[in-house]
Amino acid sequence: MTTPMSSPAGPASYQLTNEVFQTALNGSGNGTIQFSPGQPPKAGCGVGASRKGGLTWDVTSITVTANPASGNTQVKLACAVVVYLAWGILPASPGPNDLVGNTLLLPTNAGPSSANCLVPVTVQPGDWFIVTFASGDPAAVVSARVYGTVNPPGSK
Repeated sequence: MTTPMSSPAGPASYQLTNEVFQTALNGSGNGTIQFSPGQPPKAGCGVGASRKGGLTWDVTSITVTANPASGNTQVKLACAVVVYLAWGILPASPGPNDLVGNTLLLPTNAGPSSANCLVPVTVQPGDWFIVTFASGDPAAVVSARVYGTVNPPGSK
């Protein structure tokens, strides 16, 4: 008689690393960053992971940063940041029901300005984070870094 072998363990979950998205603010100091697990950085820019393929992110927080505009050594203007989450579709304009966090990037004496938004949520491909920046330094480079755990298909 043979004994069936147990199936090998599925892939292990791991920490999000290098999940940083950035853009430059326009002449009015405004900008938007959009991202979704396993997807190109903007909707319509290619094919990514399947929505029901089993990939998820357990997001714990998003750190937003404004770097001084070229030629400056400091962030001069306060920048309002709002984080939205759209479930399953990227809307043309997020609404109040999509709001998951907000913060303010303050002026600095030197270097970048950073703040953290706690966003404890599990998302899958096709769930879009929309991070808006308003009234910052024109041409400043802003970024959103995601922290949490990646759960590959079969890990949960």
